[in-house]
Amino acid sequence: MAFAIMQEVGEDNPKSVVATTILAFSISSIITGLVFFSLGALRLGELIGFFPRHILVGCIGGVGWFLFVTGIEVSARLEGNLAYNLTTLKALIRPDTLPLWLVPLALAVLLMFVQRRWTHPLVVPLYFMSMPVVFYLVVLAIPNFGVVELRKTGWVFNAPEADQPWWHFYTLYGTSSRILTLMGRLQRDKLGCVGTSLSSHVGTHFLRHFACAHQRPCSRRINRRRPSRR
Repeated sequence: MAFAIMQEVGEDNPKSVVATTILAFSISSIITGLVFFSLGALRLGELIGFFPRHILVGCIGGVGWFLFVTGIEVSARLEGNLAYNLTTLKALIRPDTLPLWLVPLALAVLLMFVQRRWTHPLVVPLYFMSMPVVFYLVVLAIPNFGVVELRKTGWVFNAPEADQPWWHFYTLYGTSSRILTLMGRLQRDKLGCVGTSLSSHVGTHFLRHFACAHQRPCSRRINRRRPSRR
């Protein structure tokens, strides 16, 4: 989405690119929340049963892989998207880059083992709240190493300029004037691509399940295939 916004707005206007990207993610998050709330309020969650299971598993797995790759990109401070080539591999295993993404990966694996041992709902939020405390305790234990060195080595994001007020971030929203046009373009591109590849497959399964749910002969055939408990 960020690269599509950059192509639409233009690389010569970085403030507008940042503002439009933030606003686009905000609007998409609000719309997603409203859609899921509407499905729950109208009790339409059973509609998910009409979609094939392998389609849903594939979509969820794709989102999970996207989040994993994005985490590697951000942690390793890679420029652009993660490319599956030898150059990216060399950049990831450099001595100054390897700890940046290997430590977060180890903490994520540790969280998986913690969740298997303790299943309380507060385990995950307490884990994430404790990690910054542990991080800065380790930093304090290292002599002659502070926040300035953390920013130089990539462990901490760069701070904003000192002469800017705390509310300067919200002034960037005023530069995103092409958000509606851009959202329409992204919707056409994404939905068109997904609809072309999945419409026939999902539609066929949907009609089959719908027919079986409303026709007696289909339900009878299903019952005949089930083994008897006697």
